[in-house]
Amino acid sequence: MVSIPGNGSWSADSAQTAATARRSALAIGFFMMATALLLNDHVASAFKKEFFTGKVPAWIHYLRAVLFLSGAAVVYWRRSAILRRTVGRAWAAITPVGEILGFLLIAWLLMESASHAILFNMYPAKKLHAAFINTGYVEEGVRPYLPHLWRNYVPNPTSGIVNQYGFRWGGGEKKSKNRILCIGGSTTWGQGVDDIQSTYPAHMENYLRARGYDVDTINAGLQYYSSAEDLTTLLFAGLYQHPDIVIIYTGVNDVEAIMSPNGFAVDYSHWRQVDPALFGHSANIAHSIAWMAPSWTVRLAATLAFEPDGSLSHTVSMPMYRLGEALHSTNPIAPNATDPITMNVTNMVGAARENGAVPVLVNFSIKVDHPTHEDSYFNGMDQQRREEIRARWRKAEALINGAVSKVAAARSVPLIPFHTFQPEPPGEFFDQCHLNEAGLRQQAEFFGDFLIEKGLLKK
Repeated sequence: MVSIPGNGSWSADSAQTAATARRSALAIGFFMMATALLLNDHVASAFKKEFFTGKVPAWIHYLRAVLFLSGAAVVYWRRSAILRRTVGRAWAAITPVGEILGFLLIAWLLMESASHAILFNMYPAKKLHAAFINTGYVEEGVRPYLPHLWRNYVPNPTSGIVNQYGFRWGGGEKKSKNRILCIGGSTTWGQGVDDIQSTYPAHMENYLRARGYDVDTINAGLQYYSSAEDLTTLLFAGLYQHPDIVIIYTGVNDVEAIMSPNGFAVDYSHWRQVDPALFGHSANIAHSIAWMAPSWTVRLAATLAFEPDGSLSHTVSMPMYRLGEALHSTNPIAPNATDPITMNVTNMVGAARENGAVPVLVNFSIKVDHPTHEDSYFNGMDQQRREEIRARWRKAEALINGAVSKVAAARSVPLIPFHTFQPEPPGEFFDQCHLNEAGLRQQAEFFGDFLIEKGLLKK
């Protein structure tokens, strides 16, 4: 037998090189799989809110799937030699376990992809937006609202949704003869429009200036504020802006309070209470915690289970029932249902006058026949039940408008009859009470003309 010098050394080097190659291939395969599984959260950091609004390019998700499957294929290809050398005879027993684990990993990846598709393509857009607000993934990852000791909740000044004075529009040093403070809920805030200059207070400022009046306005409204929050906003924020006129456009959200399925309390504690379980809305907090998991399946399950109301996330109070429950309730409206709004509006009028401002009240209108209600609140109901709900809603609206009108008459306060407002062309209301930009411009002119006709503005 002839030996070849150096052959043994060559064989050992070759084997070592092959082993290193196998280990490297396995490492690469596992790295590819791990990258694919964690890619969603890394992409979230890179793309910020675009990822969570479904605007991330589709190729990101395809790349994730290709990475995982490619890594799994590499691991499967190289696993045989490594496992045979390390576990020997146990390989026959371990192989089925490995194949099961591989199957579970692939199944989980497919479930993740399916959950992502369901969440972004099949879940209702409004509910999805509420979920994103609750988890802090909109407004560039900053929660838009914070708890407040007196006002229940206020805009987060670092979120960018309000200016340095804490208002959506205006404020700061007074620079005109006529400073108009606009108090109210989402209809004052301008829900549905992103441009702050498209809200009615901003449009009204421009309209009155074009008519020759020296005016500046402040938008002190906030979504879901009732007359209770409007009162504390006026007392603890608005009056410090030294307004000359205070437009009090309130009562829209009080409708939900007086249509309660849970009885009635004059302090509205039947409607909103501090959550006894956790600070803020416990369901919202549980949803936020679940969304910390890097799994779309967990996030989808939490969103379906908790149905978070992002507009009230992390506030002092939590709602005791949803609007749909109030609408569908058959409880009779309490005899003292208008006492709170009468008291709150009376106190706002008195506070404005005591601080040298002219109060102006507003009647409102809710479009109970608006098409948005058909799917939101009337789905599956017969015509008779729908009419019963609409009739109860109209009654609640009439009671609140009646209470505001009585305060206006008793205190000699100018009253804007906004319940008679008819935009041109019709259809400028995009839901039951909120206007689009064209409608808000017309609302601003409606309010501005009223102020001019009543002689409330200084030239």
